[in-house]
Amino acid sequence: MGRYLPTTPGWYPNPDDPRSLRYWDGGHWSGRPRPRPPWSSRAELFELSDDDMDRSVEGPVHPHELREPVASGAWSREWLSWRPRQASPTWHRGPGQHSSRLPRPPRIPPPAKLGPARRPLLALVCLVVIAVGVVVSSVAFISPYETNSLVIASDQGATLRFESVANKQCQATLPKYRDVLAWGTDGPSVMAASRQVELLGQRLNAINTAQELKGPLAQWLLTLRQFTDDQDRYAAVVGPAPRGQLQPSLARLSTAAQSSAVNLRRQADAAARRADGYSSNLALTACRLEPTVT
Repeated sequence: MGRYLPTTPGWYPNPDDPRSLRYWDGGHWSGRPRPRPPWSSRAELFELSDDDMDRSVEGPVHPHELREPVASGAWSREWLSWRPRQASPTWHRGPGQHSSRLPRPPRIPPPAKLGPARRPLLALVCLVVIAVGVVVSSVAFISPYETNSLVIASDQGATLRFESVANKQCQATLPKYRDVLAWGTDGPSVMAASRQVELLGQRLNAINTAQELKGPLAQWLLTLRQFTDDQDRYAAVVGPAPRGQLQPSLARLSTAAQSSAVNLRRQADAAARRADGYSSNLALTACRLEPTVT
């Protein structure tokens, strides 16, 4: 083997160790030897004459026993590039010897082709898949915009309905009590007017409105409640007016009571101005608390 080199790739007796095989890739010896296959003890020796140098040591052997070495890469990837070599059935047969052939692997039938009768069904399935894709895409990309526009239109309708109902209720209630709440000095009359304003606020809070108005509406109703609380405390301080006086005044009260009544009236007037600012922002022109000065 030292004088002659093979010309065809294959497994040959290792020139450095006759107990093993070495792969010749056509130009160089591989760096990894293989042990002799188990069947070598039952076949002729590996000594080859000069005329047999191009006969690689392969025969009726399972492909896992002899396979080409991996030229490069890790051993863990060797199975990816593994390709069994075609065995030569007569390399080791001596005169008059016959080797038994390995059984051929069972023939795997080719996959059945789609017959003409099933092609319309396949076309129908494809059309259904396409239709589902179109529907899903339309729902995903178009529906959000349509839903957003519907929500905006619904909110606008609820806002207009709230403004209409609230203005009607304010117009039916507040004109009767504005003057009493602004200048009245009779405690029971002021408290009765304050009670009507409190009930009006409860009715307005029960009206359905748009989500964007709930915050400003809550601020307005809270200020309205502060106004009625100040009016109730004022009515408790001034008490009932003496009978027979057409225009009762605070002069009948003590100095401390007069001072307390004046402060409570100022607080109520400030709350009324804040409430009127909120009602103007909500387009509730009929819901102002302060009387119009002419």
